[in-house]
Amino acid sequence: MNLIPVVNVLLEEIIKTREELSKLVDLLCKREQELEDLTLEMSIFELKYQQTVVSQYLILDELNAKLAQVLAKQEPDNLELQFQARLAVDKFLEIKASQEQYLHCQTGSSNKHSFPYNPSPEIRKIYRALIKAIHPDAILNKEEKILRTLMMIEVNKAYEEQNLLRLQTIWFELISQGRISINEESPEKQLSDLRATIAQVKDRIKEVLLEIYNKKNHPLYQLMEKAIAAQQEEDRDLLAEMCAEIDVQIQEAQSRLQEILGEEM
Repeated sequence: MNLIPVVNVLLEEIIKTREELSKLVDLLCKREQELEDLTLEMSIFELKYQQTVVSQYLILDELNAKLAQVLAKQEPDNLELQFQARLAVDKFLEIKASQEQYLHCQTGSSNKHSFPYNPSPEIRKIYRALIKAIHPDAILNKEEKILRTLMMIEVNKAYEEQNLLRLQTIWFELISQGRISINEESPEKQLSDLRATIAQVKDRIKEVLLEIYNKKNHPLYQLMEKAIAAQQEEDRDLLAEMCAEIDVQIQEAQSRLQEILGEEM
């Protein structure tokens, strides 16, 4: 039996499958970049929102809590006023704690040594495999050595950020480019591994798309879209308008509190 035609068919199928994998990896990279850009855009907007609107709400909620406590103190037997005072204080403390936690996380993210660096076993495993596959030290060709050095920089960056998705994408890219041999012994095994890799890439694409979908359905994203539309279509600063509305409420609460305190005196 002549096995050469069978082997040729398998090799052709391997080439086609590798091309399919390459297209899927390109798509994964695009979706991953979309997610990264969206995450960054939302983070910048959230920081501005916290520093402006949430900070104003904190001032307002603190005044409302003080006002509720003063009213409750005036009528100690009024259970409804006691309850409202407790709710007002709890609301203020909750928002304050939430903002402090957010700002603490922001500070921590800018200082990678502010928390223990502890990558997961899965991240360590794929990182070691990538380093072994692309390490430039054993390469004599100058251009290939430079290329692998650049790849090492990207891999190390993803590892430091504990970015499993990016490490996996790099792995898939290298397989689709033929830079990592998934099996040199058997064409059947090569084809099987390529198909398994394609299934993994498709799963990753679904995960990224789901994360993008969830982010775009988050209230913060919807507020950001409204703010962008207001700025582009009407030259309005939506966050500044929200702060102005809260300022009016702050002034009213301050006047009310001073009035009640004045009556007590």
